[in-house]
Formats: sequence, C-alpha cells, structure tokens
Amino acid sequence: MPEGNSMNGAPRRAVAYYRLFVPRADARQRLRVRGHAARLGLELAAEYSDSWADALALARLLRAARAGEVAVVVVDDESRLGTAESAALRAAGVRVESAAGTR
Repeated sequence: MPEGNSMNGAPRRAVAYYRLFVPRADARQRLRVRGHAARLGLELAAEYSDSWADALALARLLRAARAGEVAVVVVDDESRLGTAESAALRAAGVRVESAAGTR
C-alpha cells in the first residue's frame, strides 16, 4: 500500500534500508525492519541494501526521496543512516522509522 502522494501525483511509498555486512546480523536486521513496518501498518514497496560489494543503495534512496517517490524509510537503527543522510531524507519530507527507536 503506497503511503501518501507526491506533489506530482505519483504514489509515495514506504521502503526499507539496510546496511548489510555480517550474515547473522543481516538476517536479524531484515526481520526487525520488516516486523516494525508491519506493526506500523506499512507495506514495504522496495528494499535498499548496501554491502561491502555495493554501497550505492543509499544514494539511490536519496535520489528517490528527493524525487518525491518515498514517504517513509524503515531502518533497523537510525545509526544505519549517516547524520547528513538522515537530515536529507527529512528535508525531502520523508519520515524515518527505526525499529530500535530514535537516536
């Protein structure tokens, strides 16, 4: 279910963002984020994942947010986002939801 509408009328959506580096922690992170989104009544339309092999997902997420395509980003812990990135998401009108609570 898309969350809200952008200025141009295109649907805005809830997405997940992960920083994945350790397999056991990766599985826990995905479970926590998906569970938190479900508790909030959000359907995740996309998942963005950064890893050692590909660290471009956050840049793609920020572009989507600035384009008005994202309404909510669900993360395991807000520390997974950098301070500047978190501020940029909020400046784009995106709500950041953390399974661990806020910093």
